[in-house]
Amino acid sequence: MPQLVPFIYVQLRLKHRAYNTVAAHLRAIQAFYTYAQSRDVHIDYVILACHFEAILVLLDGYALWLQSRRQTDNLVARIGTVAIASLPQIDPRTRDQYLRLLKQYLPWSVIRYTICTASGQ
Repeated sequence: MPQLVPFIYVQLRLKHRAYNTVAAHLRAIQAFYTYAQSRDVHIDYVILACHFEAILVLLDGYALWLQSRRQTDNLVARIGTVAIASLPQIDPRTRDQYLRLLKQYLPWSVIRYTICTASGQ
């Protein structure tokens, strides 16, 4: 079920939006979930456990990760093995969009999870 949460978000919050808008939201959410997974953090479980400070710490790292063009991951392992030019680059506008869209998704998911867990659903 946790993998369905972004799609539930899209269906409930973005049902009247254009396809490109919905796709942008999903890309931003996917990038954050991918980043969290690379740090052995499962966002949905963190939210369910109400460990919101862990999400804030993760967001700081995520913003830096986006800003540094995702080159800081496993830097030691990459030295001498991967050319910097071959690493994926992200435009600053895309980075800002990812953060803005994530800012819309996270509060919605926190409210949804905390209400569902409080009511026993």
